[in-house]
Amino acid sequence: MINKDMSEPAPTLALSFKTEVRSYEEVQRMRYVTSIERLAKEEGIVETARESVLEVLETRFG
Repeated sequence: MINKDMSEPAPTLALSFKTEVRSYEEVQRMRYVTSIERLAKEEGIVETARESVLEVLETRFG
């Protein structure tokens, strides 16, 4: 006869497994961003910052 405790994994082990599976699934859903896309996004952020600075300077000093 098989002991009931041996037939089911420990609750912490089952929870750990579920956590690992969810983590893996989240990584797999992430969209790959190419280096060109990443650079374009960074340049867009810099451009927006430049525009904001210019707007503040024009408002402040006319």
